[in-house]
Amino acid sequence: MHKLFLIVLLSGSVSCWAVDGTQINDASKVATPQVGSTQKGIAAHEKAANAHEQAAREHQKATKYHKEASQAHKKNNHLHAMKSAQEARSTSNSAQLKTSQAANLSGKVP
Repeated sequence: MHKLFLIVLLSGSVSCWAVDGTQINDASKVATPQVGSTQKGIAAHEKAANAHEQAAREHQKATKYHKEASQAHKKNNHLHAMKSAQEARSTSNSAQLKTSQAANLSGKVP
């Protein structure tokens, strides 16, 4: 495979030249994107999307536990409120970690 320079002339014709100065007229010698790199990119996007979905589920759980804690406090069921609040904190921490991991994965996606 050659590294190429494409030259488009004002007349509209295209010339293709290799870095070493040879003219390339054979299309089979023109570099094409590697299929493996495309598949890796797709896999990386899927992994990042899955991580974002997991983070969203954790955030939903944390919200549910916060609501439970609030309702338990209103009913003066302090033991249940404390347990729900503890679950909410734990789940919220997990959600924040998953969000951070998802963001890191997204940043690495080509």
